[in-house]
Amino acid sequence: MKANKFVFLYIFTFFLVLLGRCSGNTQHDKTKKTASRMRARRRETDVTRIIRRKIYLSHFIKRAMLFSTDDATLKLPPIVFTVVHGTWAKGSPEFTKEHDPTYKNIKEFSYKLSAKYKHPVLLLSFGWSGDDNEGRRRGAGAALAGILNVFSESSDAFMIAGIGHSHGGNVFHYASHYVKRPIDLLINFGTPTRGIGGVTSEEAYYRPDKIKKEINIYSTSDPIQLAGSVVQETLYASLTSSGDARRQPYQSGKRIVNVHIKHNAIPPGHVTIKDIVVGLYELIEHIATYYKVHNDLVADVLLKKNRKIITVAINDFLTTRDLVERTDIDLSNQETVNQITSEVEHNREQERQYYRLYPGYGDIRSKGSMFRRMAQTIGDAMRLIRIGIQEFMQSFKKKATKQLPFRKRVRGPLTRPS
Repeated sequence: MKANKFVFLYIFTFFLVLLGRCSGNTQHDKTKKTASRMRARRRETDVTRIIRRKIYLSHFIKRAMLFSTDDATLKLPPIVFTVVHGTWAKGSPEFTKEHDPTYKNIKEFSYKLSAKYKHPVLLLSFGWSGDDNEGRRRGAGAALAGILNVFSESSDAFMIAGIGHSHGGNVFHYASHYVKRPIDLLINFGTPTRGIGGVTSEEAYYRPDKIKKEINIYSTSDPIQLAGSVVQETLYASLTSSGDARRQPYQSGKRIVNVHIKHNAIPPGHVTIKDIVVGLYELIEHIATYYKVHNDLVADVLLKKNRKIITVAINDFLTTRDLVERTDIDLSNQETVNQITSEVEHNREQERQYYRLYPGYGDIRSKGSMFRRMAQTIGDAMRLIRIGIQEFMQSFKKKATKQLPFRKRVRGPLTRPS
């Protein structure tokens, strides 16, 4: 009799645990099923040959991919999304090759753009010489402007966006002076600022012109960006202008947001700053939702157990003088005051979140210890070496798998001569 009671209690407890698990995972299962349905509807097409036949500057297009989250959106005008590499990165796999994690993250970003705007995304991998030369950058900028104008003139683009790394962002800046249609969104990683401080010279061409919104992402552990920002003519302006030479100065009529970035509480280096692409879409959406007035921010991207936690706080609070000079705020006086109050409150919440995520790391605005920054620089160098080895192995495999040239076989006698 006692044995029957124990069996009954065991079975009853088992069913209670099973019921609790099912009810607790209901929302998770729904989210998982929705994500799987979205992945099933995804479409990816290589259109490199088609684009090269359409554009006369075809040798600058290294790869062209068309992404869509639904078959119905393929008939609509695409979002022309261009990625441009930086100096000494010609042939880099990060913006062109499937096996590279950065390119995979860019593809995921393209899918999210397509899902948001309900339009396909045409991803163009723009390649230039990558020489540390003013003439080469200007030539690449002129070519990029010509390519973007092809889509602008024929109304084949729903939206024009792009990502530039290092001097690839300045290639975009130079192109923005010659495009016929403004660039809707530009995201720069570690781009050296040029033509700052009101210098009237050829360096001023590297300031953004026909760009509606630019997000300048920089890191305090990036000495290469700082070195590329200072030239002989603009040395004094770089050191004496408001802010440091990493930030893009405010311009009238443009929405320019400077973001001091951190990755797992550590400012990344010049190469590893591209790893932020994994949380780039969430970062942009966070800024667009909560920060419509402040344009000097600090952000952290935490990757934890397949989860992305984005923390965005205010790096430099606005003053009354800043608000008077700003012309990109489309709000009334009372609405501006309410928006600033809301942003300051959200900033406090984000600061508390950062303290919870990283106990003992201090304030989110801190630059980090010298030891961590040195370790980041060493990690950057190791990353470059690893990329070079991977690219060499990929090219070696391609050469090894190539078919040998056909040689005509000479048929000998059927019987061995005695």
